[in-house]
Amino acid sequence: MFYENYKKKTNEELIEILSSDTYLLEARETAQKILKERDVKYEIKDEKPQLNKLNCYQLFEKLKDYGVNVYAYERKGLIETDQNNNGLLKGIILLALSLISLIILLFKVFLEPIESEAFTDSSLKQIFRMWLSGTVALFFAGLMQYRKDSRTQTKIYVDEGVVEVKQRNRWNRETFRFSLNETFVRYEKIKRRYTVFIDWDGKRVKLFDFKEDNVGDKTIDLLSVLLAGLNR
Repeated sequence: MFYENYKKKTNEELIEILSSDTYLLEARETAQKILKERDVKYEIKDEKPQLNKLNCYQLFEKLKDYGVNVYAYERKGLIETDQNNNGLLKGIILLALSLISLIILLFKVFLEPIESEAFTDSSLKQIFRMWLSGTVALFFAGLMQYRKDSRTQTKIYVDEGVVEVKQRNRWNRETFRFSLNETFVRYEKIKRRYTVFIDWDGKRVKLFDFKEDNVGDKTIDLLSVLLAGLNR
């Protein structure tokens, strides 16, 4: 979509697009691709010095740009993040729909007066097969959503140096409370996804995660400064 238009732009214009957060990720990736094709050496504007001037609350606020639900209460000395994939609700809805579909199907087959010759009609058989397939698909889709259900609520008491994490995975619920003096907050990147976590008693406890929406090192710069503040 952007490629043909961006081929007409100068290197300086492409570097400006690549450095700006106001452009879509696809636009920035296209600018990066064209600069690579032109074998142009460039540097993305580094925001790290600016980030160093921000306090912990403002750093967390910047995570909203990545879709993280952040609530920063500087007066209370509290930062909260809340991530819920709504898998339980989606799973219940899909499972309920599959059950309703199955009941209607059984009603049509066994309770409604259907002429015996109707069952020999190939189009009617095909409809019932498709209906049954759709019902089964709804059931497994609901089951998969239910299995994915999870919620992570993290509270960081900045002044006290304490982190409290509440996790729900399907029907299991766990609560963890850490002193930042006794733990070390880390992050891991897998493909385009970053996960911020604490290792505790041989277990990885996720604080929050998000999908990268920037080209270059801006995300890593933000996380590096943020984690340095938490691990001070």
